Amino acid sequence: MNHSSEAWDHMQFKDVAVKVANVELYYKAVHFYLQEHPDLINDLLNVLALRVDHTRVVDISGRYYFFAGHLHVVKPYMVAVQSNNVAAVNEVLNGIYVEDEDYDRLRESIDLHDNFDQIGLAQKIEKHELLEMRRVAAYIYKKAGRWKQSIALSKKDNLYKDAMETASQSDIALELAWMNNMIDFAFPYLLQFIREYTGKVDELVKDKIEALNEVKAKEKEEKDVMAQQNMYAQLLPLALPAPPMPGMGGGPGMGGFVSLPPMGGMGMPPMPPYGMPPMGTGSRIAFNFLAIAFLIWALITALSAFILKLSLRIISGRRNRKRAVGFFHPYTNDGGGGERVLWCAVKAIQEESPDLDCVVYTGDHDASPQSLTGRALDRFGVKLLNPPKVVHLYNRKWVEETTYPHFTMIGQSLGLVYLLWEALCKFTPFYYFDTSGYAFTYPLAQMFGCKVICYTHYPTISLDMLSRVRERTSMYNNDALIAQSTWLSRCKIIYYTIFSWIYGFVGSCAHLAMVNSSWTQSHIEELWGIPYRTKRVYPPCDTSGLQLPHVMCVLIFWAKPNHVEWQNFFTLTKDLMRLLAGATAGIHSMTDEHFGISVVEYMAAAHNSAGPKMDIVLEEDGQQTGLLASSVEEYADAILNIIRMPETERLKMAAAARRRADRFSEQRFYQDFKDAIRPILNHGS
Repeated sequence: MNHSSEAWDHMQFKDVAVKVANVELYYKAVHFYLQEHPDLINDLLNVLALRVDHTRVVDISGRYYFFAGHLHVVKPYMVAVQSNNVAAVNEVLNGIYVEDEDYDRLRESIDLHDNFDQIGLAQKIEKHELLEMRRVAAYIYKKAGRWKQSIALSKKDNLYKDAMETASQSDIALELAWMNNMIDFAFPYLLQFIREYTGKVDELVKDKIEALNEVKAKEKEEKDVMAQQNMYAQLLPLALPAPPMPGMGGGPGMGGFVSLPPMGGMGMPPMPPYGMPPMGTGSRIAFNFLAIAFLIWALITALSAFILKLSLRIISGRRNRKRAVGFFHPYTNDGGGGERVLWCAVKAIQEESPDLDCVVYTGDHDASPQSLTGRALDRFGVKLLNPPKVVHLYNRKWVEETTYPHFTMIGQSLGLVYLLWEALCKFTPFYYFDTSGYAFTYPLAQMFGCKVICYTHYPTISLDMLSRVRERTSMYNNDALIAQSTWLSRCKIIYYTIFSWIYGFVGSCAHLAMVNSSWTQSHIEELWGIPYRTKRVYPPCDTSGLQLPHVMCVLIFWAKPNHVEWQNFFTLTKDLMRLLAGATAGIHSMTDEHFGISVVEYMAAAHNSAGPKMDIVLEEDGQQTGLLASSVEEYADAILNIIRMPETERLKMAAAARRRADRFSEQRFYQDFKDAIRPILNHGS
């Protein structure tokens, strides 16, 4: 490719390309063909179709280095691979069909491949100048269950047959008949409607009866096996020899007979006078083998029954899913940034999809819909449109850090799975939303048929944690005793490595992963391996009350605040605001702060790592917004620089910092959050 004018040959290139191990060269080859041989690109892609990521071929095109303006060129390739039902391919092909006004192919694509933003496409073509395109829009609305929009669009174009067909598949006809006092005219339809639903109920009852019959048949089979085991026990030989004959056992003076030796001919051991023969080594081994086999059979039977019970419960949960978003947040009474994200997310869902119920799983037993709504408003200024439903959890102790003095991460992770089992058995939503970073719950949520969405503030395990253990650095995740021991450090590296593999697997089960910073995004993409399902959405930072004429900051050293300390902290809010108004400089000294809301609130001197370094303390319109430091000397120099800085320069930095802080406002969070969840909500609808 670097010397194509002398060395390139299409046939040889195709033969060599399929033997290349480096996948990145495939995409480089596509770029090369689009630039120099676009007429042969489909021939190349057909050869590489089984080796390339179709989503990447389409998605990366517009953002990186190829495919801009070339989508029509590779249309044959996308048609060939559309059978894989890849969302990106479906979206592009549907767009091409719309542009070409090929409504027949568009409708065929919609029928055969449903993995795309259905509502977005319908909204795009519902005002198309071509009637058949608008008819396809009404058809999409009907497939998505948007009956009223479909009927309204059909009626607008005088397509009354389509409108009647749509009405016959929904309950809107009965609703309109009842509202207009015309139920008598709709009675034939009502009978047909009831008959169809009765048929569906009969099918469900039939399935339930068949499942019960299978369970009873299995129980009968187990009883037959037990009866057969008991029959073998009853057939064991007793071997009771007859008593001795008179005169057969006396001595020389008793009837002249000599006593006979004990019976045991043919090599058999002597028989005792009465009872069973003594058990030999072979018999004892056989008996032990039967006992072990019976024990194994009993354990397998018990385990099978347990798995069957769990499977039936999961199947029941999948069948009874509710159109709702379940927010898994066991600690709703906390007052940190995680809870602000929770309530802003609930409000965004209520605004984006009013037809979806919002349900909060909490371990705080005093929580109620009204109290949570009041807490969201009083503490965070978030006014929910409707009070959320509440599902109380009673096994939260299994996720407490104090429950596991050792192997805390794996213990808490398994405890979370058990806690989610309780949650989903009580209420199974269509969308499962984790707002606390509990990745180990995602596979179980998927088993229950939920779409898994998460907002991750901080990875449970990060590559930095692994590197500190390898470098034997004593820090919050690496005790000094372990750091000083080579053997303990190696054991902990193995533990962390295995845990990171498991964490990567469970995290990859998320259908949409939102992260709060570039630092978190880099770690999640590396560990979970789902970069195209990972979106960066900065957390909501309410800085409206802090936009004062001076650079503001506060110095807080707070390692692990508990609930009592949080309550005392909020009583000092007014005093804190007053102090912030007059502050000139401050320090944020936390290492690997995943985002750093406090830095946004005052935009001053921050630790030169993670969120403050990668997202917050950056230049705004060419103007410096704060200072970064990583050592005591650098912090001292930063404070002296701010103190000695002329007032005009300090005010310029303050103004730039306030403009920078606007990037992390609640309104920006709502916008980015809705953009991220809209495709998955529309597809699920």
